[in-house]
Amino acid sequence: MSRIKIFLILFVGFAVTHSIAGAQTCDSIEGLKLLEGNWQDKDQNQTITETWRRVTETTFEGVGKTLDPEGNILSSESLRIVAMSGEIFYIAKVAQNEYPTSFKLTGCDQNNFEFENPEHDFPKKITYEFKSPDTLFVTVNDSNGNGFEINFSKQESE
Repeated sequence: MSRIKIFLILFVGFAVTHSIAGAQTCDSIEGLKLLEGNWQDKDQNQTITETWRRVTETTFEGVGKTLDPEGNILSSESLRIVAMSGEIFYIAKVAQNEYPTSFKLTGCDQNNFEFENPEHDFPKKITYEFKSPDTLFVTVNDSNGNGFEINFSKQESE
């Protein structure tokens, strides 16, 4: 066998082994550990915050708030990410809905987590993308791509 063929076999074997070993599985919330802490997106009209903490090996709890420029709460929601029965769910409870709404984790990689509920009116999809350990980009949309984006920065814990 030529040296080139041996090199290619070794290279492909190495690449496959490392891509599988480095792949993020969507059955563990471990990849979401960067979520812990206080996040904020602020402009002149409003401040959006999310605060997350890990409460068990399979659960994160969070609170989301939108505040006006004076600091008055315009809206709030209770949030939870739960791993159960080999699946992961993002659960949001907002004031205007009687019951919480769940979104199933349908896709992930090392820095990107997509939660979907095609039966919900809005949103149908929520994506959390870690641009860095201190920058979190959240996209909230429907099946037509209508929605909004939030650019969070991690805040110092108080």
